[in-house]
Amino acid sequence: ITYSNISPGKYIFRAKAVNNEGKISDEAITYSFTINPPWWSTWWFQTIAFFVIFFSLLAFIQARERVLKEQNVKLEATVHQRTLEISHQKELVEKTLTEKEGLLHEKEILLKEIHHRVKNNLQTISSMLMLQSAGLKDEQAKKAIAESQSRVRSIALVHQKLYQTDGLEKVELNAFIKDLTVQIQSLYRQKSKQVSINWEIPETHLLIDTAIPLGLILNELFTNSFKYAFNETGNGEIKILLSNVMNDETQPKAKSKKVKLSFIDSGPGLSSGQSLESASTLGLRLIKLLSQQIGATLNYSNEKGSEFTFIFSILELSS
Repeated sequence: ITYSNISPGKYIFRAKAVNNEGKISDEAITYSFTINPPWWSTWWFQTIAFFVIFFSLLAFIQARERVLKEQNVKLEATVHQRTLEISHQKELVEKTLTEKEGLLHEKEILLKEIHHRVKNNLQTISSMLMLQSAGLKDEQAKKAIAESQSRVRSIALVHQKLYQTDGLEKVELNAFIKDLTVQIQSLYRQKSKQVSINWEIPETHLLIDTAIPLGLILNELFTNSFKYAFNETGNGEIKILLSNVMNDETQPKAKSKKVKLSFIDSGPGLSSGQSLESASTLGLRLIKLLSQQIGATLNYSNEKGSEFTFIFSILELSS
């Protein structure tokens, strides 16, 4: 008898005898045997394989941990080195900024000192003109020197404003006009008592290149008003207005804006037949020249008193 494909395990073979007559014996013979499994299915091989896999996995994990620790150490060293470099760079930047702040502070102090000295020198010139005027007998010469003195004082006022404020390159127009008005009124004490002066000036800052010519223009206008506008009545009014001029929306926005400055007095204005184009007086010629210097369009009318208007561009400066 042949058996095939028997699974591993213990078996008992039993057999009975049969005679020629077909009679089967009552007793049976038995044979016990065992079929062993293949070596890869044995318990000892599976145990060994389990431990091999387990310790291999353990060794892999430990090796991976060592690699990660080494990488972590390298990373920490790199981070530490980079931190030191950044700290060093920060110290250099802070040192540079401190040096720059010191230089800027020194520059501000120097500029303030320059503006202060210029103002003092201009005041000295003004005092010299006053002393020279005291020794003159010609009234026309005295008036000419007084007007020159007023012009020098208006320039000195700009430099005074520059060193008195935080911004060393800009002058606040409202405060400047107020001080200029007080300064000119002091020269015409009798007339100025009967003249009311009003201004509507929004907060506007001017660079020194614009402030000085504009101060001289206003000085001439004030002087002309006090000298000629109110001789007959003695009473009068002066208005100074500043407003923005609408820009063309189709044009790209620039860092400058156009403004309109109006100087109005209640006097009769220029004499008949006289115009800005034919002006012969030094004051009007100065107004025309200084207007060209700041790039202003100058217009004059005397429909409702004497009105000078100046349209010019200024840089938009923050306060």
